[in-house]
Amino acid sequence: MLRKIERGKQWQTKRLVMVLSGCDAVQMLLQYGADPRLYAEDGLTPAQQSSFEHIREVLDSWDITLTDGMLQKLQADRDKQRADDQQVTAAETEKLETQLLAAEKEYATIEKQVECSQILCSNLLTTLVVQVEQSVVYVHF
Repeated sequence: MLRKIERGKQWQTKRLVMVLSGCDAVQMLLQYGADPRLYAEDGLTPAQQSSFEHIREVLDSWDITLTDGMLQKLQADRDKQRADDQQVTAAETEKLETQLLAAEKEYATIEKQVECSQILCSNLLTTLVVQVEQSVVYVHF
């Protein structure tokens, strides 16, 4: 680019100054949603803060409806993402609740089996004790 400037092309010199001073960067930022209406901590807008006239011109001539459209699209995208996330969360919650109910039913079934086993063991133990006592009684006679 410096060679082109050495050849004396005035437009390229101006273009280089614009690039070096951020004009292209400002234009790109605007095209990607930067809002030139936002104020800095000192209360100044980017146009008010700029020391380059051509940057102020870019900022002042920007069609703010484009920024508003981008911001609306961004908000719509966020709302859609939030709704999608809520659907995923609801589906995961439903799945987990179903698994929990199944686990609770299985636990109740196992608990009944354990209770039945305890009763059966108790009955067997009682029967064994009775048999042993009868055997002991027969042995003493």
